[in-house]
Amino acid sequence: MSDARVGSSARVDQVGRQLVAQNPFLGVEPTFHTTGRREPEISHPDLNGVIVSEGMVERCKTDDELAAVLATELARMS
Repeated sequence: MSDARVGSSARVDQVGRQLVAQNPFLGVEPTFHTTGRREPEISHPDLNGVIVSEGMVERCKTDDELAAVLATELARMS
């Protein structure tokens, strides 16, 4: 795994965990993962995980932008 991908994965995990911790009423506590896809995509195949593409992470220039994307997916899950 490349250093950039490890950094993206850690960023997604950190921002995702903060969102879940700050919003206990969501009713879900998924894990957060990244894929190497260049297209901006986000999905949740089930209530246990959120999958974010590298392309989506790169498009989110700040953690606030990434949090907004993750929050939208969490809302769909709950």
